[in-house]
Amino acid sequence: MINDIGKVVLVSSDVNLNQALFDQFELLNFLEIDVFHNLADYIKHNDLDLIVYNTEPKKLELLEIENHIRINKFSCEIIILNDSFGHLIKSKLDKTTDCIFIDKPFNYEFFEQVIFDIIKRKLSKVIYLNNIKFYPIKKLIVNKVNLEIRLTEKESDILLFLYNSANKVITKEILLNEVWGYSRGITTHTLETHLYHLRKKLDSDNLISTEKGGYLLSI
Repeated sequence: MINDIGKVVLVSSDVNLNQALFDQFELLNFLEIDVFHNLADYIKHNDLDLIVYNTEPKKLELLEIENHIRINKFSCEIIILNDSFGHLIKSKLDKTTDCIFIDKPFNYEFFEQVIFDIIKRKLSKVIYLNNIKFYPIKKLIVNKVNLEIRLTEKESDILLFLYNSANKVITKEILLNEVWGYSRGITTHTLETHLYHLRKKLDSDNLISTEKGGYLLSI
């Protein structure tokens, strides 16, 4: 069983299906789900593991979904519960986006297994930082002697952001904005405090160094 929580968004105007799926998802204690009845109501989420589109048999809605995927450039997995018009966007999206198309009517047990496999795969994602394995979704590092060390949410966010900007100096202002949402001009030592504890957990003074103008993750 997965101990961490997978984040799923369902975009669907089918009230009955939404309720049925929501009720079933509630029974799965490793999923957190938000439901939106249409794309206009959708609120952008960060760090999603999965988004599910339930298409209605309308060509216009399919075009809206296609545009929504392209504009948002989701890094998460995408499932489209496919109707008779699904082929109109399937060929286009298959070339640029990792979408899974499931034809309706579908078997719920099969649908649940697809979701479970996606979340399990996402939660097991590992980033290698020299001799350290970093599991960003689990907020966990495994050091060179295979000791598991939990990170706080902010420690994990700092490490992931620095990894995504590896070998480049990142200013304190950028980190405070990206991790905490602070605007420029804020006076705080919270970043230094978190970096102090993060470095102790990493057991490495060389992985994240303090440079003129900011911080550098070297790999």
